[in-house]
Amino acid sequence: MLQKQRQEKIMECLAGGDYLSVEEAVKLFKSSPATIRRDFMELAESDQVLKVRGGVRSRKAAAVLPFSDRASEYYAEKEAIAKSAVSMIRTGDVVFIDGGTTTFHMASYLPDINIRIITNSLRLASVLEEKKSDAGWEIYLTGGFLYTKSGILLGPNAQSSLAQYHANLAFLSVSGIDGNGIYNNSELVVDMERVMINNSDRTIIMADHSKIGKHGLVKVCGLEKIGALITDSSKESRKYLESIGKDEIELIIV
Repeated sequence: MLQKQRQEKIMECLAGGDYLSVEEAVKLFKSSPATIRRDFMELAESDQVLKVRGGVRSRKAAAVLPFSDRASEYYAEKEAIAKSAVSMIRTGDVVFIDGGTTTFHMASYLPDINIRIITNSLRLASVLEEKKSDAGWEIYLTGGFLYTKSGILLGPNAQSSLAQYHANLAFLSVSGIDGNGIYNNSELVVDMERVMINNSDRTIIMADHSKIGKHGLVKVCGLEKIGALITDSSKESRKYLESIGKDEIELIIV
């Protein structure tokens, strides 16, 4: 079967179900795992599907995915981004970590050193509490109302709670970043991220390649307020990364 035909069949499979694994595609198309992974990668880079751990998911179905499934999109890339992000943290630092799915991956790699973590993510705080750092992490949760779909605290009370603190570093997830700035899809999330940016010495954006060159509903800020972008590279994102790199933002490609 030719590559184009195989990719058309993959899209047909996703039309009848929201997920297709590498193993299922290997059996269906009698192709090697490496061939299927290349097909999945090309379809993801052309925005026809979303790459998730072990396979691909239809973009339509992904729009309503629960947090755990969204966290698995581009799983390997988010893990690599998280590992790079935590390497910036030093003993004694105060860090803001927002409630995004990419920043959530930091929970597995945070160094066991004396740091203070301020977050509006119940999921992140819960995982960190279970790990019980020997160094004695101090974990601060904002107030606010609970947005149950994502497990994050939002609203005026969350903003006023967060505004009391100052951090050395702020780690943020976004829905998009381009030459004009960073974006997210919720006004309430954006309000929290703006407080984190304004109350930190340095802001680090964590975004896999699917977010590069994309917009969102609301602009968070311009690139002049961003200290670093941690991302992975793809053919589609390279031209945008070159443009972003001209704005004196530290680009970290994992």
